[in-house]
Amino acid sequence: MRSQTIEIRQVGALLTVHVGIVAARRKALIKSGGIIPPLMPIELLVDTGASCTMLDTSVMRSLGLEATSASEYTSASTQGIARPCDVYDIELIIGGQANAMTWRLGALQVITDAFLNEPFHGLLGRDVLNQAQLEYNGRARRCTLTYE
Repeated sequence: MRSQTIEIRQVGALLTVHVGIVAARRKALIKSGGIIPPLMPIELLVDTGASCTMLDTSVMRSLGLEATSASEYTSASTQGIARPCDVYDIELIIGGQANAMTWRLGALQVITDAFLNEPFHGLLGRDVLNQAQLEYNGRARRCTLTYE
């Protein structure tokens, strides 16, 4: 088992991850002679209340990605009112780019919205957390994400 220790800051548990394009898109770019965008390091707020992972729309623009579909979501911040959002396929990497702690989640579907004036680029939701174990230690101001 591998694990990642996450510091609990004033805004909550922020995890640094890397986001990139999915393998199929990478292969198509190589074949066409296109430029492959580098992995983008971002911080996500660990959110056990979020059913799926949500990223800032600026991250998708930086990677040059286009939405694969559209959807809607509701949250406490939308006061239960459905908001439209785009859906993207990404590769999410936890634990560093290439080491013993690396956990690669290829072809992960995420939704997007603007995270204006926030110290993070999105929410790490239960679609990822349900594949791992999350231990929260409030007194020590850290939590641990354990995964295979």
